[in-house]
Amino acid sequence: MISGSSEGELEEIRRISDNVSALIDSERTVAGAALMKDRADFQQVCKKAGIDCHVLDRRATENYLTEAAIRKVKGPNYRSLQPFEKLKDVTPSWGKNENWRIAREMNIDDFIGTDLGLFLKSL
Repeated sequence: MISGSSEGELEEIRRISDNVSALIDSERTVAGAALMKDRADFQQVCKKAGIDCHVLDRRATENYLTEAAIRKVKGPNYRSLQPFEKLKDVTPSWGKNENWRIAREMNIDDFIGTDLGLFLKSL
């Protein structure tokens, strides 16, 4: 759904509530890299729909998970990701569908000093 053709869906969401924000992975491979077209287009469609869209500075949400939280859920053989490292490139790895379990072991203080922390604070 992250594309420039999501306008209809976003408008439907806005019909439910005016208090809507979007948070998307940047999928950047290095700091400051330009966004891929689909993500930049989605950001523009959100703006047009009146939705605050934050694109993460790091590659993806799992790049913000702490090593302590990851190890608590997955075990001592797991580690945190570098800011632009792909989850699938880490061994051992975990499924993206497990990110919520790991995030559940964190608190807001773990995000202080990050763009994700600022976004969460703004909500």
